[in-house]
Order: sequence, then structure tokens, then C-alpha cells
Amino acid sequence: MEGKHVAARWPSWLATVAREAIKGWLPRRADSFEKLDKVKCYMEQLFRGLDHCHNCGVLHRDIKGSNLLTDNNGILKIVDFGLASFFDPNQA
Repeated sequence: MEGKHVAARWPSWLATVAREAIKGWLPRRADSFEKLDKVKCYMEQLFRGLDHCHNCGVLHRDIKGSNLLTDNNGILKIVDFGLASFFDPNQA
């Protein structure tokens, strides 16, 4: 599963390394939120990433600040799919 806001192919240990290499995990950056617009932007990216996961039949099941990374361009990535489960998105 690949998507602009999803980094599911990363092993969990790489996500840990990436938290330091990329600008960091979201809670560490929260004190730099100067405007509500920035928070809205991250929330929209989170929802787009979750929508992509759900359309691919994946439930992350562990969304929290430390599982959200941002790159140098401010693009949010959902990481650490260790607790994820799968479902058929076409089944009601």
C-alpha cells in the first residue's frame, strides 16, 4: 500500500529512525504551530491518509502523535502499521 500520506512499507525500526531523520514526529513539532491553519492542514493530510488506508482495506488501529511524521515539505506520513488489521472495503 502506497500513498502520499502513508509510509506502510517502512519496517517499524525504520520509522523510529525516520522520526529523528525527518523533521520529527508531530507532537515534538506541536509547539511550533503558530496558526490554526497549520493544524487544519495536518488534520486534512491525516484524514486523506486514513481514507487511503481504508480504501485499501487497512485499519491502522494505533493512530497517535508518535505514529505521524512530517517531511521537510510539511507532508504528513502515517507510520508504524504493526497493529494494523485488514478488511474487505467492498463488504458492508
